[in-house]
Amino acid sequence: MNEFEKLRDMLQIAHSKLFYVYGYFVIQESLQKLRAPNIIGKDKAKKNTKIMNNYNNFFVPVENSLRITYLIELTKFFDFDKDAVSISKIINYARSNMNKLTVREFEYYNKNRKYLSELIKDYDGITNDFLKDCERRLLEKGVDIQNKCIVSDSCIYRLNRLRNQSLAHEQFVKDLDKISVKEIKELFEMVAEIINGISKLLNHEETWHDHESDIIKDEVELLIEKLE
Repeated sequence: MNEFEKLRDMLQIAHSKLFYVYGYFVIQESLQKLRAPNIIGKDKAKKNTKIMNNYNNFFVPVENSLRITYLIELTKFFDFDKDAVSISKIINYARSNMNKLTVREFEYYNKNRKYLSELIKDYDGITNDFLKDCERRLLEKGVDIQNKCIVSDSCIYRLNRLRNQSLAHEQFVKDLDKISVKEIKELFEMVAEIINGISKLLNHEETWHDHESDIIKDEVELLIEKLE
């Protein structure tokens, strides 16, 4: 396996992981919204709450498990462990092998792909400027790739601290409440945009599609309707 193939495989693994982890987030958030009168209206929220309360022994542990799982798995994208398929590993690998991630490799790897000649003409490849911009975005969120550390008091730092602590379940959930949904969404969006951006430059591929979350939301709503 050459460097082009290895990086593409790393991106596909990262995307697959992101798809499932973000799916956990969307399911849990969708269940919350279906009980929120300010979002779907008082009557519908009341009806949905009653349905879920009828299956309380299912929905309570499922929601808690979903939340803990997606938060812990999200932090793994920011690991510096050499065995982790993390954002820093992908960026560092791309930078170290940039001279081998060429249009010639793209052409060879995609020799049976449709419209190859047009794709070759539009091929820019991964640039150092793009990777620097990825690093800048990560640093703004508390991930210092150059020094292989997480900045104190950042959202990722707080998530990592929870991940590495041995807390009672009640305390764990209580501490998670201090991390906002907005912060979590921003982290998911950044990870998706970096993976997608590198995939586009490397192989003219999009590995993340916004409509995927809409499908999950629709299925959660359909599930509650079926339980009515």
